Amino acid sequence: MTNIAVDLQESAVPIDSVQSHPRNPRKGDIQGIAESLRVNGQYSPLIVDSRNGNILAGNHTWRAAKSLGWDVVAALHVDVDDQQAKRILLADNRTSDLATYDRPNLIQLIESLRPDLEGSGWDERSLERLHQLDEADEDIFSGLDAKESNLGETTKKIHVGKNLLLVAAEHFQEWFEAMGDAKQAILTVRERLGLTEDPEPKPSKEGKRWGHISGEVPQHPGMDACVWVPVDSLEPHPENARQGDIGAISESLRVNGIYRPLIVQESSNLILKGNNTWQAVKSLGWEMVPVIMLEVDDDDARRVMLADNRLADKAGYFNAALAEVLMDLDSLDGTGFAPTDIDDILKDLPQERDPASAIGAPANVRRVATLKVGAINTSVCGKQYAEWEQNLIAEGHMTKEERGLRIGQMLKLEPSQFEVWASVADPTTGNKEFRNG
Repeated sequence: MTNIAVDLQESAVPIDSVQSHPRNPRKGDIQGIAESLRVNGQYSPLIVDSRNGNILAGNHTWRAAKSLGWDVVAALHVDVDDQQAKRILLADNRTSDLATYDRPNLIQLIESLRPDLEGSGWDERSLERLHQLDEADEDIFSGLDAKESNLGETTKKIHVGKNLLLVAAEHFQEWFEAMGDAKQAILTVRERLGLTEDPEPKPSKEGKRWGHISGEVPQHPGMDACVWVPVDSLEPHPENARQGDIGAISESLRVNGIYRPLIVQESSNLILKGNNTWQAVKSLGWEMVPVIMLEVDDDDARRVMLADNRLADKAGYFNAALAEVLMDLDSLDGTGFAPTDIDDILKDLPQERDPASAIGAPANVRRVATLKVGAINTSVCGKQYAEWEQNLIAEGHMTKEERGLRIGQMLKLEPSQFEVWASVADPTTGNKEFRNG
């Protein structure tokens, strides 16, 4: 049994006539999406490459629909070439990554649905966490609460790439000063670790692979199946708590065209999905937009608005696959990514001896790893760091705690003087939290 919005039913296709894109780098919350489909129905169509049936936007919606036993799913087919297909595959997720929340408005919106939060993507635990954040008026997971450490009230941090040691302050000061002045101490730390190579020089502007795309905004015939309405006939939802990167969305629209319809509450003409896209469209001076009208009451409208953003929050990436797709493009225009983002992605692949080489990175992609000792922050060669960490794993230091203990030995710290901590993403808020390894 399916649950597809009325305005989308004419776009329904057999679910096995389309397939997940073989190079989709996104990881999604299939269970959460399935719950949304069950409660809210499918209100946003899949976007499919008309040449081969590969899904460009909505890969995890398709998987969730299959898990529910659906035999049809709503889809819009677009005419694109390989480069356009990859840009849409990236941009649809990236513009969500760049968005944030107006936290008080978000809390108020979730509260308006209590006690029935089903289908919103939120639950009582995550709502409680939001209240904690709001009361503190700061990100309570952005740093380290020293009171949770067994080392005392005052501690210092040593970061080696993604490895974190917490050192008792009095021991840290004695250990650091024994190595000489600050400059000599950092050199000694690098020698003890075996991370002596400096980062590669930054590539020159002329050497970058990505150029600039110009020309008319692509128009997708698949959007002909949607109702097109004047931009000014719609209104942003007054309870929308999502704050998007209008600049990034505008660039995506300029390069990729508009390939997803806005989702609108029919009774009010309020936008439920695409509030920030609507603002970007207005900034470009466009007069018409494609829409899907939903016949929903106010509470169901709020569920749709919450679920759409929340499920994007819970998604992530397969970094190696993401880097591959990015570097296949002749330009990053319209993707929401910048060349520096590739550096960051490559740094997050310590399991590869040389992740950049393994995925065919161009020679001018710069790999850097961070070394931070107390308040002193420096950088080391990312390629050497990747090989260094791989060697630690090969020696049998499989977990982050085991590697941290080995790093402490290399730095000539006594086991009683430090603790190994890990930086993890809190599953409720997506914010960083430090935990004892």
